[in-house]
Amino acid sequence: MKKNNIILLGLIAFLLIVIVIFTLLNQEGLDHRKVLSDEAKLEIHYNNEILYVYDFDEIIDFEAVKFMANLKEDGRDALEQNYTGVLLKHILEHIGFLVSDIDAVIVSAVDGYTVVIEQEKLAQDDNVYLAYKLGEEYLKPREQGGPGPYQVIISNDPFSQFWVKYAIKIEIKDK
Repeated sequence: MKKNNIILLGLIAFLLIVIVIFTLLNQEGLDHRKVLSDEAKLEIHYNNEILYVYDFDEIIDFEAVKFMANLKEDGRDALEQNYTGVLLKHILEHIGFLVSDIDAVIVSAVDGYTVVIEQEKLAQDDNVYLAYKLGEEYLKPREQGGPGPYQVIISNDPFSQFWVKYAIKIEIKDK
C-alpha cells in the first residue's frame, strides 16, 4: 500500500472517531430536548442556569390571547392564520423580569434551531407570542407533523423567518 493511501486511511479513521465522540457527547443534550418536547415543557434559562420550567398547564393558565399572523412558507404566498398563545413578555414578567431590563432572549427549538429576539421586539405590544393553538386545535408535536407543542411567533415578521417551531428553551440575556 502506498504511503499516501495509508495517510488517507488514517485521516479517515481519525475523523470517524471524532464524529463518534461528538455524537456520544451530544446524545445527552438530544435526549433532554426530546423529553422537554414530549412533555410539553418550556425551560427558562438565565446566567447558564435553569431558572424555571413551565409545563403545559402553567402555560395555558396565562391569559390566552387570540391573534393573527401571516405564515409564509417556501415559495408560497403568505397565509393569514389564527393562533392562540401568550405574550412572551408576560411569561418573563411572571418570573420577575421586566422587558426593559432584558437585552434579548434566545429561543431554541428541539431540533437545535435558534433565534435571537431583541428587547425592542419583545417590548412591542401584540408582537412576540408563545403560541400553543392554531385555530381551535392545539399545536401538534414534530412527530405528528406539527410545529408544537409551542411555537414562538413574531406577528410583525412579514416573512415568518424568525418564528421558532418546537420551542423548548428561552435564554434571557440582560443588559
